[in-house]
Amino acid sequence: VNPLGFDKRGPYGLDVEQSAAESAAQIVPTAKVTGAFHHVAAASLWSEEDNLSHEDVLVCGDDADAVATVVELAATVTGKPGVKAGALRLARQLEPLTAVLISINKAYKTRSGIAISGL
Repeated sequence: VNPLGFDKRGPYGLDVEQSAAESAAQIVPTAKVTGAFHHVAAASLWSEEDNLSHEDVLVCGDDADAVATVVELAATVTGKPGVKAGALRLARQLEPLTAVLISINKAYKTRSGIAISGL
């Protein structure tokens, strides 16, 4: 889930006090919440033809075991482990970046994603 808005000029990140992931953690305080898969195109997740090995899944969360589980889950989707991106509060920065990817996808008629160099 990404808190985004859309208008005539295109997508944009909403100015929110906390991320959707943080909201989920607040609503269900016993849940082990992570933020991940924000930058993988939904259509690519469902497509057997798309090879996602060029993309990195950024994973943020406060529970080390939950993060480790999602890091490994990412490997089943992209063929490589997810990238530990830090604390759950960083989802505030990760979620709205999706608006930029949507804009790129529209301009270039593609399904762009995120790749972290140097890892």
